[in-house]
Amino acid sequence: MSETTTVLQQLYRLILHEHQQLYSVWQSADLLQSQYDQALSPAVVEVHLQGNSIISVRLLQPGTNLAKAGCIDFDAPKDGNDEQTLREVLSLSQRVQQIATSQGLSAYLEFSGRRGFHIWLFADMPLPGATWVKALQNLCYLADYKPKEIYPATATTAIDGKASGRPIKLPCGKHQISGKWSGFLSEPVNWSEGFPVVPDDQAGLMASFQQIPVAQLAQLAALEVSLSSAIGKNGHQKGNAFQERSGFAGSSTVQHSTATKSTNFSILAPDEHPACIHYLMNQGAPTDQDYNSVNLTLSRYVITRGWERNQAEPLAEAMARASDHHPTSKTTVESRLRNFHSTYASVKRNPHDYQWSCSYIRNSRELVRCGGCTGYACPFWQWEKPEGDNEVARRVERDLLAYILHHPEAGMQEALGVDLPVEGFIAAFYAQR
Repeated sequence: MSETTTVLQQLYRLILHEHQQLYSVWQSADLLQSQYDQALSPAVVEVHLQGNSIISVRLLQPGTNLAKAGCIDFDAPKDGNDEQTLREVLSLSQRVQQIATSQGLSAYLEFSGRRGFHIWLFADMPLPGATWVKALQNLCYLADYKPKEIYPATATTAIDGKASGRPIKLPCGKHQISGKWSGFLSEPVNWSEGFPVVPDDQAGLMASFQQIPVAQLAQLAALEVSLSSAIGKNGHQKGNAFQERSGFAGSSTVQHSTATKSTNFSILAPDEHPACIHYLMNQGAPTDQDYNSVNLTLSRYVITRGWERNQAEPLAEAMARASDHHPTSKTTVESRLRNFHSTYASVKRNPHDYQWSCSYIRNSRELVRCGGCTGYACPFWQWEKPEGDNEVARRVERDLLAYILHHPEAGMQEALGVDLPVEGFIAAFYAQR
């Protein structure tokens, strides 16, 4: 099976509708021609994947107003085409991606091919446009960011797609101005000639992408989140010159439930590690994460501790030896260790961008379920323990039950499969004692 065919299959799995998929064709850099009279066909998508035509798609299916995916668009200013500006945009998009990870949501980064990046979230069942819009807005607000463009662009779409907002470019095409390929990025991101390097194996990357249970996205949409000091007088965003142009306000205060604190591993002896690192060393990499991503998490840990590669190698080797069960293409201990060396070297070049966060550990539901993360019991847990009555936990329970009652077609087993924050219930228990 060809690479184009497998990428096509993944695009249909994650983004495209089998029926009534609305799309537009780029005639030039400034002219987008909507195809109102015909639905997208696999043959048209293949032309896009071959770089011979560029298409954009509407994520909402007409008639149902459901979408399989949601996307947040981050663009550099039109006068900011230099590498430094592009790296700043990448840093902003990674900030939002990290917040998604901290919420237990899988989010994937795509280079648009020229001036920006997209963050994609994929659902395991199509969701209403209104839910996507609110969930994506809340995700950005949790990251202190006022989004300029999210997709779906509207909560509903007309049958012909007219007056329904701008469509989003389909990944894995060739940008008509830069000539660069758009596509999903691996971690850490590599650079060449001023642009991020898009890995050739897009089909392999996309095959590993996880679709988020719809109940989790419904919970995110139901949160009461708002920007406060991020928005100044007259609606202007606060921040430096780039932040004002991009819409990012790093000094803003977002009204949400959980405060974070920085991590300091200095209390640990050289042979001591948090429970999650012991888990990786003894149980190996969790199977619901790509092995390279787990090596990146391990690299973040040793970089934050200020360790050199020779100090980190015993940890990486222990994890590699315990990971024979992992479905990675790296089938030997040596190949898994080489991958760590490569990941560590990339992280070492930009240590400030790759500091530790508990969210990278919490992104593995398998690890959390098996006790690899001890939550509030861990001295390095980054979120403050709620004081007194835990309204957050009660609201999560209430929202989840409301979702089950209003969406019986989703199935009780699927809805109850969501990992609720057990630490919240622990806090509520102690508050009542």
